[in-house]
Amino acid sequence: MKNVKDKKEKIIFIFCIIFCIISIFSCVFVKSNSNFLLLFILALLKGLPMLFILLLAINEANKNNKISIYEKLFLPVFISSLLSDITLVFNVVIGGAFSLLSMLLITIAFLRHRSFYFLIFKKKKEISHQIISGIVVMIISFLFFIIYSLIFIFPKMPDSMLFLKFLFPVYMLFLSVAVGSSFFGKTLPIVRIGIILFFISDALLFYGFSFGFSSLLTICNLVLYYSAQIIFAKKIDE
Repeated sequence: MKNVKDKKEKIIFIFCIIFCIISIFSCVFVKSNSNFLLLFILALLKGLPMLFILLLAINEANKNNKISIYEKLFLPVFISSLLSDITLVFNVVIGGAFSLLSMLLITIAFLRHRSFYFLIFKKKKEISHQIISGIVVMIISFLFFIIYSLIFIFPKMPDSMLFLKFLFPVYMLFLSVAVGSSFFGKTLPIVRIGIILFFISDALLFYGFSFGFSSLLTICNLVLYYSAQIIFAKKIDE
């Protein structure tokens, strides 16, 4: 039975990597001003990686007899990210709304991690150290993006994307809180690396909205994004 489960996991992981690669190159070659049919195909190809990442997360979560609240919250993160990837192809506002929802769920998930609860109820002396670490990381992350937006995003973003100028600081506030909250509890270092990769990926995404997406920028953005999501999926039961 274990060999069957391991084989299933490997198959899901392989398809996940394959569709991530296909999605990346599809985003490179299909432009945002393409006809509806091409955009529809692109939306499907962008959805497939997250679909298999979701399956990977479900497979990991099912390894335990009981799914924790942490895992239950992270599964909707992948669903929201899936919807964001698909809708972002057609509408930045709707795609951005799903991305905001993902960030909110990620933050709540970190706060509901068993290690954070353990600190509060079992080791109260460690609370101050953990909380201070999280708040410091949160503030540094948000200040970085405020400076980043004032230099790169706001001056260069075209008027046609005025909505993103308002969305950007709100979204980055959510993301900064998510990064900081990963330091509140004893979250695995690899998971913290995952949220930082997410952080860098979104910085590149908004840079692209302002200056345009080169092939290299698109590849870097999506490689970081999918790497972060795969880390979350593989470590969802930790």
